[in-house]
Amino acid sequence: MTNYSKLPLELSTRLKLATQMLVDFPQRPWGQASQLAGEYGVSRQWLYRLRNEAIAALTERFKPKPPGPKPKPKEAKVQKKQKAKLARTRRLVVRRKQDKNDAIRRKQKLGRRDRRRIAWEKMKFRRCVVHHYQSLKKTQNNKTAAQQTASHFSVGAET
Repeated sequence: MTNYSKLPLELSTRLKLATQMLVDFPQRPWGQASQLAGEYGVSRQWLYRLRNEAIAALTERFKPKPPGPKPKPKEAKVQKKQKAKLARTRRLVVRRKQDKNDAIRRKQKLGRRDRRRIAWEKMKFRRCVVHHYQSLKKTQNNKTAAQQTASHFSVGAET
């Protein structure tokens, strides 16, 4: 597979490739696109896209245009501001009330989540302390293991 270039090509190189792709457009020799792709490190698909863009740019340039100056755009009329319809105001009131209730529910859920988070943190801490105590208890007596665990985790030995 051909290694494609990672750097963008300069404008002069792009123009050169576009002209080479356009010169023999109907009777282009077989394999010329592959040869150019290999030389410049680009894909054949990119070359054909470049050719199509060049054709589009050339045909756009030679399309017929209307003679004379462009007509000036008409100024937009300023419309009167209409009163809000009663149904619309009712919908807005209902929507605001729903938003308020949703905010209250969200706040309650966040409070519950925070309380649960704190509880889980306490449980994890206690589990860690107990594991540490049990590992020390295997080699030392209960009192010494409790004192070392308490000093390690900054809690009381009675705890």
